[in-house]
Amino acid sequence: MKVIKRIAVFALITVIAFAFTACGSDSSDSGSSSSTKKPKVSYQTIYSEYSSKIKKAGTNAVKEYQKKAAGKSDINDLATIANDQVQTIADVQVEGGEKLAAHMASKGDEYEVYDKWFKKLYEVYNHQGMRVYKVYIGQYLDTIPGISDELKKQTMDQLSEQMEESMKQMAPEKAE
Repeated sequence: MKVIKRIAVFALITVIAFAFTACGSDSSDSGSSSSTKKPKVSYQTIYSEYSSKIKKAGTNAVKEYQKKAAGKSDINDLATIANDQVQTIADVQVEGGEKLAAHMASKGDEYEVYDKWFKKLYEVYNHQGMRVYKVYIGQYLDTIPGISDELKKQTMDQLSEQMEESMKQMAPEKAE
């Protein structure tokens, strides 16, 4: 639910960015000195930076989930821990999306250009969030007495498919 709220907030920020685009001026960097060159900002550099940050946040979220969930068996407690960890990944994804939107506004680009890069970044977030949820499901299945390894695997596969489908339905259309 928090992820949906974050996406709604991000959509609002995007609308605001469009409003600023209409009010902005067409200035260029031609006055910058060569001694203080900043790395060129592009959709690719923003995507690269934030996809890396999201992957790192995903790895940290899995580790943190395992640490906080150790010894717990209550599904509600485990779900809360998993959701909190996925939220940490979502926070990085939203920040990256905001950077992409700001870049679009500063360049006066069409929404479609931004949207392509946002979708690519969202796919990275989606994958990392699923990593946390798969650990959560696996841990919960381990608490069920008498469940066979084969049944655990089948259940894990089915739940993973359902979760991925749910995440895809919440996600923007797949990037080209």
